[in-house]
Amino acid sequence: MSTHTPGCPQRELAVGWALHCLEPAEEAVFTGHLPGCDDCRRTVEQTEEVGVSLAMAVPDVAPPAELEERVRRISATAPPGAAPVVPLRRRPSAAGRSSRAARVLTAAAAVTLVAVSAGLGVRVSQLDAERDQLAGQASALSEVVDRAANPAAERISLLQTDGTPVAMVLAAPDQLTLVPVGLPANRTGSQVYVLWGQGSGAPVALAAFDVAADAPAVHTVSSMPQGEAFTAYAVSLEPGRTPPSTPSDVMASGQVES
Repeated sequence: MSTHTPGCPQRELAVGWALHCLEPAEEAVFTGHLPGCDDCRRTVEQTEEVGVSLAMAVPDVAPPAELEERVRRISATAPPGAAPVVPLRRRPSAAGRSSRAARVLTAAAAVTLVAVSAGLGVRVSQLDAERDQLAGQASALSEVVDRAANPAAERISLLQTDGTPVAMVLAAPDQLTLVPVGLPANRTGSQVYVLWGQGSGAPVALAAFDVAADAPAVHTVSSMPQGEAFTAYAVSLEPGRTPPSTPSDVMASGQVES
């Protein structure tokens, strides 16, 4: 049965004991006190739970290279077998121990708060980017659905030679929409995709576009060549960033149904 009432004067040591920041003498005294004090046991449990939660919230970040180098230099200058230097100090009074423990816990809380704030800041930025990306994808999908629902729009699937669909063309009288569904991401510094219109004459380059790995975008061709009636469309992957006069590497194509 507990011999201490809630509000035990050693609760401050309970937090320090859970954080492993007590001096050996204080730790020994508190270790003997802990089994008989319900209030201190609850404080230790709560502190450990909070510590675990904070540790899981902070990302695992490697220490700066400069810090590791400083530690190596300090270790290299110490003579072999030298014991650590411990400054002499008087034994603090009970009030001094309480004040020092409070300062230690305050410093620990400050360091933890800074670490958690940094981790949360990074995570919030990541969530903001993910939210913006999802919002852009939802907007693009809504646009595709609206255009596909247009009864005047032709839907042409662009297929690879093995029949795998990798893109769809929505051909309306006033605009052309290309929807990548399986095109791999291109190297934007040295490659570009080109959408071609094929009719009675030579193929016509309608648009150059890139495909990103994380969020393939919908591409619109709002300016169509006048007097052209295309019977097929194709996509090629071209070296460089400028469409050539004729496609060099056709990846997929599709016929317009008459």
